[in-house]
Amino acid sequence: MFNIAVILRFYLIIIIILFVDSKEGYGQNRAELEERREAARKDIERTSKILNEVSKSKSISINRIVVLNRQVRRRQDLIFDLDQEIGELNTRIFDNKFVIKSLGSDVERIKTDYAKLIQAAYKQKPPFFELTYLFSSGDINQAYKRMRYIQQYARYRQRQVTLIRRIQKLLRTKEMELKEQKDNKTVLLKDIEREKTKLRSEKKSQQKMVAEFVKKEKDLKKKLAQKRRIARKLDKEIEKAIEIEAKNENGIFKLTPEQKLISEKFVNNKGKLPWPTITGVVTEKYGEHPHPVWKHVRVRNDGINITTSEGDVARSVFDGVVMKVFAIPGANQTVIIRHGNYLSVYTNLIGVKVKVGDNVVIKEKLGIIYTDSSEGNDTTLHFMLWKEKDKLDPELWLSN
Repeated sequence: MFNIAVILRFYLIIIIILFVDSKEGYGQNRAELEERREAARKDIERTSKILNEVSKSKSISINRIVVLNRQVRRRQDLIFDLDQEIGELNTRIFDNKFVIKSLGSDVERIKTDYAKLIQAAYKQKPPFFELTYLFSSGDINQAYKRMRYIQQYARYRQRQVTLIRRIQKLLRTKEMELKEQKDNKTVLLKDIEREKTKLRSEKKSQQKMVAEFVKKEKDLKKKLAQKRRIARKLDKEIEKAIEIEAKNENGIFKLTPEQKLISEKFVNNKGKLPWPTITGVVTEKYGEHPHPVWKHVRVRNDGINITTSEGDVARSVFDGVVMKVFAIPGANQTVIIRHGNYLSVYTNLIGVKVKVGDNVVIKEKLGIIYTDSSEGNDTTLHFMLWKEKDKLDPELWLSN
């Protein structure tokens, strides 16, 4: 007789398969891990391009160290995600091996039981048994019951055949999945080894670069002091421009209906504004924070610094009017664009393409970002956002 335990076991395995294949069965599914891995790779490509350009120069800039630090962090993130993905695959491989082993033993057991059933049936019944059995009924009612029994028996046998086919089909599917998973694991293991080799090389460069940087501490601290003086001059120029535009010392703009509309649109696009460069990475964030090398030194940035590739341009983050264009020694040219009572500020430009009073549209090119050969071919835009006299964190306004 066919073993009912096999049927129960089969459906238990189906439940297990549904569970292990579901998102809830794992903390993070493979698609999410692959998406994160791809994002890390793209970021590494961007930073690699910048590092390749600055490495042509023998001089070491702080931004070069920051970019390399970021590269190391993103490489570590990538390796972690690869490890996670391999862990996910290991779990699935283990589950699939269990299912394949269970299905393989079950299908053999079902085949054996089914063969015994068929053999016993044919040994016990003579030719045309079904017809003889039916026509030997005592009355119509008994004949109807016997006919129902014959049909049920036929359906029962057909279910056994169907179950064998279903298990065999599922077994083939899981075996194909297992092969694919093992192939994927092989690829990922090779991938992770390549990334670890690159990481070791980058860490060596990182240590060497920091050591060379520390040797020049005296000269570099002079540059840091100069940078602070430039930042103060820039603030004064912006505040002066705001007072002139606002026509009072409070710096509160009187807005026309059109300017109010632009302000509202600007606010509605918080977190969605395009970046002021086509590519690049943030090498200094907004606010006060420790120096990337000298942890005992605090630095302050009233905007963000975006390091990009040589020849990259600055572009407007929103529609507006050019309020001021000016130059500061050591910071090159600066463009201020007014968006109602909001201002966007772009510093360290050359070849500025706009002038005061020009209407600009979103992503319009403003000028080329200066590449400083004396600072390791550093190409960095200093970008700020103001609401009248209040400074804002640009990263909160820019698109992810």
